[in-house]
Amino acid sequence: ADLLMQTYFFELYQRIGLFIALIVTNCTILGRAELFARRNPVMASMADGFWMGLGFLWAITLLGGVREVIGRGTLFDGMAQLLGPSGDAWRIEVHQSPILIMMLAPGAFLALGCLIALKNCLDGYYESRKTDRLLEHPTPRESNPNH
Repeated sequence: ADLLMQTYFFELYQRIGLFIALIVTNCTILGRAELFARRNPVMASMADGFWMGLGFLWAITLLGGVREVIGRGTLFDGMAQLLGPSGDAWRIEVHQSPILIMMLAPGAFLALGCLIALKNCLDGYYESRKTDRLLEHPTPRESNPNH
């Protein structure tokens, strides 16, 4: 929908294009919250909704930051759109070699794939460290099978 609006209704896209991703994210969070709320008590549903919202916020912020740093070489560029003229002071120049594809739609999938791969690598590393610690320091029951 975002690309169709950008192609056929460019003037409208310039005015509300920023909010399309926010609407999609909101629908994702609400859909999951509704599914959880149907099967759980009210307080558990409220806590789940709060923590899931924070999780989505963290993930989207991380993904957007990675894309901006790699794709434009900046961080917080365009903050004036949110904060007015004082937002220009937030801009940080990270590097001078931007990679344009990261700012396009495929860049989001590339960045997300890389972040998921990094998470899987870290999970594997921590799991192997946990296994190594158990092998080096067995519990008292494992070290003395007669008891």
